[in-house]
Amino acid sequence: MQFHVVDYRSPTAAQDFCQSLRETGFGVLSHHPLDQNLVEGIYAEWLAFFASEARWAYAHDPVRHDGYFPPTVSETAKNHTQRDLKEFFHIYPWGRYPAEVSDAARRYYAAGSQLAAELLGWVEAHSPPEVRARYSMPLPQMIEGCDQTLLRVLHYPPLRGDEPADAVRAAAHGDINLLTLLPAATEPGLQVLGQDQRWYDVPCDFGLLIVNIGDMLQEASGHYFPSTVHRVLNPTGAAAQKSRISMPLFLHPHRHVVLSERYTVGSYFEERMRELRGPRTEAQYQYLNTERTAEFAGEGAEIKVLLSTLKTSLDADLPALRRCLANGDTQGVSKLLHQFKGFAPIFCADSLVEGVVQAEALSKQATAEPLQQAMASLMDQLAVLHREVEHQLAASERA
Repeated sequence: MQFHVVDYRSPTAAQDFCQSLRETGFGVLSHHPLDQNLVEGIYAEWLAFFASEARWAYAHDPVRHDGYFPPTVSETAKNHTQRDLKEFFHIYPWGRYPAEVSDAARRYYAAGSQLAAELLGWVEAHSPPEVRARYSMPLPQMIEGCDQTLLRVLHYPPLRGDEPADAVRAAAHGDINLLTLLPAATEPGLQVLGQDQRWYDVPCDFGLLIVNIGDMLQEASGHYFPSTVHRVLNPTGAAAQKSRISMPLFLHPHRHVVLSERYTVGSYFEERMRELRGPRTEAQYQYLNTERTAEFAGEGAEIKVLLSTLKTSLDADLPALRRCLANGDTQGVSKLLHQFKGFAPIFCADSLVEGVVQAEALSKQATAEPLQQAMASLMDQLAVLHREVEHQLAASERA
């Protein structure tokens, strides 16, 4: 498999680009209109954001799926058991956005969406007549004004050396959306699975723009344009100690758009989500166990009182825990965990209760540095619990 870098300015750019999409599912553009200085600035300021405590103020919403996703709630690719080694922030037009960074990522979102519409026009113009006849509307119109297009700012942290043997930065997967735009990341690692079942490196020279077909465009084109499986490898040697920042823009059509005789965008999306997460309901959470709380409380009003108490406690205790960890105050950590351990079994999943018990025991023995390392994962989990409690309380207000 060969990737031909297409000069966006070339008179044959549209034809060459679409031929690459047809053959490989990927196209690589040089001299494109997206501002490279803007991209570099975004990478720099978001790397600093991921290293700051500010990220916890934007813990992901388990229903709206915006905000910050720590490594403990990172994605698990289809047919894989280990979570990807990454953290990320979801940016939607309507979603939360950190006050600690500039509006550069929002400006990139707008510019990338505009370029994507042009590229979709190229794809439609260079589709054979029988394929073009399948499209229920012009491809650029499918995404026009859609607020479900997602900009994901990704941080792949340096490897520590204790990762599970089969855990990788991004396991092999396909993108569900229509089209994905990805400026070259700060480090290499992106690979594509060829038709010969061999893996091939995607060009990663800084300044290139990588574009790939998503599953929805594959469906809409009757598989004329293939959605190709790709992954991000773990680096080795000195590169393993470096962070990797990337910024895919996932172009999503409106939910009512008809993709094929079998699917609308909405029905296709829901089917794929069911495949990825298994059967679940909106009320299920990762760390908040509402059934356990109901068994303890009995009446609905009492559940709300208990959850409000838990929220008040987390509002105060999470910042206090972070301060104690930052200051090396192991006794303060131990005291706060002991308090939380007392009521965690009423609210929390068994895995979180066990984590709190183990961390409290360690806080009585360990010095500051090993305790900080051990607490990193637990703090991620407690932040997710905090967000789940807030969501459940908001849902009870609407009911």
